[in-house]
Amino acid sequence: MPETTVVVGIAGSGKTETAMNLLEDRLQGGLKWHQVGYSSFSRSACLEAAQRASKLTGVDCDRLQKEGFFRTIHSSVLRLLGLDPKTILDHESAEGRKFMTEVLGAPRGGETGTLSAKIDDALSWWDLQRARLSRLRRIDDCTLLNENRDHPDHPRAPTDHPRLRAENADKTLDFCAESDVRHPDFTYRGNLISNLPYSHPDAKNSNVGVRSDIIFKNPHIRQEKLRSPVGGGWVGAGERMSAKSTDFDKIGAFGEIIGKYETQKRVWGKLDFCDLLFKYAGIRVDENLEFQETYPEGSVPAEIDLWIVDEFQDCSSILDRCCQRLAEAAQELWLLGDVYQSVYGFSGSEWQIMRARETQAKEEGRRVVLNRSWRNPEPVIEWGEDILRRDPQYESREPVSETGEGSTGLLEWKELVRLLPLLVNSDTMVLSRTWFNLGKVTQFLDSAGIPWKSIQEKMKSRWEAPVQIAFVLVLRDLREGLRISEHDWRRVTEELPQKMDGRELFVRGAKAKWKKMECSQEVKRTLDELEKWGATPEFADFIRTERWRVDKILLLDQAIERFGIDCVRNPGIRLGSCHSAKGLGARNVFVLSASTEKASGAAVDFYEDLFLKYVAITRTRENYRLVVDQMDLARGKPMFWAAPQGFRTFVDLPEGAFRDREAGNGCADAIFEMGGGSGMDLDHKISGRNLRKEGDAGYPDKHQGTVSGDRTEASEREETRISGEIAGVRETEDQEEWWNL
Repeated sequence: MPETTVVVGIAGSGKTETAMNLLEDRLQGGLKWHQVGYSSFSRSACLEAAQRASKLTGVDCDRLQKEGFFRTIHSSVLRLLGLDPKTILDHESAEGRKFMTEVLGAPRGGETGTLSAKIDDALSWWDLQRARLSRLRRIDDCTLLNENRDHPDHPRAPTDHPRLRAENADKTLDFCAESDVRHPDFTYRGNLISNLPYSHPDAKNSNVGVRSDIIFKNPHIRQEKLRSPVGGGWVGAGERMSAKSTDFDKIGAFGEIIGKYETQKRVWGKLDFCDLLFKYAGIRVDENLEFQETYPEGSVPAEIDLWIVDEFQDCSSILDRCCQRLAEAAQELWLLGDVYQSVYGFSGSEWQIMRARETQAKEEGRRVVLNRSWRNPEPVIEWGEDILRRDPQYESREPVSETGEGSTGLLEWKELVRLLPLLVNSDTMVLSRTWFNLGKVTQFLDSAGIPWKSIQEKMKSRWEAPVQIAFVLVLRDLREGLRISEHDWRRVTEELPQKMDGRELFVRGAKAKWKKMECSQEVKRTLDELEKWGATPEFADFIRTERWRVDKILLLDQAIERFGIDCVRNPGIRLGSCHSAKGLGARNVFVLSASTEKASGAAVDFYEDLFLKYVAITRTRENYRLVVDQMDLARGKPMFWAAPQGFRTFVDLPEGAFRDREAGNGCADAIFEMGGGSGMDLDHKISGRNLRKEGDAGYPDKHQGTVSGDRTEASEREETRISGEIAGVRETEDQEEWWNL
């Protein structure tokens, strides 16, 4: 097994940058590119690692990803299994929707009450069970006896392990002693049953019940994880259930759909993304929809000496198994993450896995703590710490701010409405517990003609319309007597109809002609010269009289006049849920306290709510405000109170909150000023002297060492700004989105 180091970083401490620097150090130290594996849970993070390695090694970035292991875990597993990507069943693709329709009668997802919605509910629940291995029949939590160990396909028959031989078949192991129990394949730290360090005594409805601190040394021997029928939480010794009793109530409702889905996948020769992980980890689904261990498929990359896994706090049980097997032959395994930023439990991630790894690494003196925030000012850090201190088992990382001044406080809803037009060119983010609660913010912004963009992939802003923006810029140039290029003119012929108000704008055949032509970007003609390209006199009159300024075009043109083209192309105001903001940052962050009973009621998981509040607060670079509607407060509505308990002080924004974004900085997602910065060059070296290595005795001074330069987090890199050249915009756009503005 590899020597494992766990890097724990507070929000804004630059965990991903640390991973990048580790990668560079090893490559400069003589490690070859094909001896390094880098995995994260996003393609963009893996791409950045490949770009860094490419710059150092001279090997093409595409080759590093295709032939090497700068890949997501799913992609790495797919390669090592040697499967054709065409066998992968993607529910969102046309082929996937066809499969779902033919097999289950409808595609996945749809309106509540429809068959599509029921299918989505069933498969979402099934994905969660598979991610967490909730139905795994392995080892009872007080014995090492496996009821299925005599199965011919089981990887460990009774004679394979000295503790499972026939003479010991009736013996159980006492894991309840206070002292550590050592075993070649297991390390149980502390009292397995009564010493439950990460349960919250007051969180009666928490999905995270009691669980022991278990460290797994052998990736193929795991303790069975038993979950309660309510919320899938951990079950204590007194509440243990047999494997058959862990079916939950939902398996009865969803069993028919899931059974048909699993059967037809085999008939069609298809695998979904969870199936890939199951094959590689050695898990199969039996006829009762329970999980059994079997022989793992695929190979282990023996050439890898260093494997880095970023954002490890988002690992699920099945992903953790695959990570262990991927790094089985490596000499070093580095895991980076932060338990308190694990907010994807709804999709299967389990923060307890990261916590167990961190605990073991700390005891072995192989934990590295990044406790200096290059994003959050001191007041924001203190509010974040106030949230985390609500966890009775919280161990402070003693965070230190390395940024300038900042402020925290409450803000009334009506005051936010007044401020938003003033913040349009500032780096501002408005967050909420759920997207539903952002509805009144989006409605106000659209009605006021204020550009904004969404930070959620599936919630597109109407202002994210590069084709319309490019078209408006061409018409504005023509109105002002400027020259346009052939490419600009083709854009005009595509966007405008042949006739407007019964008058021809183009010579017959001009639209079809320009659609087929190869066009130059060189500016050549003004409005008065466009007749040579097929414009009619009516077209010139159409432009001069500004009859084109209607509907969506008028709104865009007005926004360009009021706020400037940079703001319209790349709005300073961003909206999203707290989940979608993870990894991002902004100068001004507003979090809506309004919530729903489902999202903030009594049934909400204690730790999920805790982590989400911490993530929301720590997105802030300067000014944080919790937005409160006094009427909601008076009526006792559910609240997402991302602030200290009992805090009731309303604080105005400082004058500096309204200054424009720095030139060339976009929304400044990735810039952490660290004093005397030297740019954002990919090969820029960062000192590691701010890293604290901890053993069993005490903590070194957290202030020791200095760090210079700029630090970025990969997930925070701003996408390339849309080019001023119209050739760079997308060719297709949903035109109807703008009609309701």
